[in-house]
Amino acid sequence: MGFYAVRLKILKIEQSLLEQQILKCKDDIFYLGWNEIRDLQDGRLGWLDVEDTIRSRRMEHIRLSKLVPPRTIGIDLDEAEAPFTGHSLSGQGASPGRYEGIARVIMDPATDNEIEPGEILIAPYTDPAWTPLFLTASAAVIEVGSYLSHAGTIAREYGMPCVVDVTDCTSRITTGSRILVDGTTGSVQLLDDEQLEDTGDKIEEPA
Repeated sequence: MGFYAVRLKILKIEQSLLEQQILKCKDDIFYLGWNEIRDLQDGRLGWLDVEDTIRSRRMEHIRLSKLVPPRTIGIDLDEAEAPFTGHSLSGQGASPGRYEGIARVIMDPATDNEIEPGEILIAPYTDPAWTPLFLTASAAVIEVGSYLSHAGTIAREYGMPCVVDVTDCTSRITTGSRILVDGTTGSVQLLDDEQLEDTGDKIEEPA
């Protein structure tokens, strides 16, 4: 609630600076510190004084947004790649069941959200913005996550197999490849397309 109130105040200041043509683009203000904003308001700084600063900070923001997030915060763990034999990947089972189908790698649901019914969602991580994709997918393989993560929780609610904590799954699995997801054992098998049909099939667990 506090951040929301501050944001509203900053947006009001930004609108005033835009009307005075002191700032040129919407959201420029979020790349300035509070002292810089006050100096713009008081006339001690102008657009030419902050133009290069805003541009460099925007570029830095874009660069940082493309980095892979750390697996842990405040805890140092030895980085070990998930076992990869050329035909399988290992992770943690987050929702039980097995499903065989076509993979669809999606890195950002805001710009790339095309997934066909029956396909398997392959993603770097998920949050509530990804939830609509779970309505269409029949299984999920997630690079970063745990049993209690968003992906695991939603997959269990929808009754679909899900494996999380699968290192580099978004680069090792390609869109269109056929895979078998085992949410019970936490494994993902990469299958040969020529030996299988093109339709996904849910594999029943043995009684």
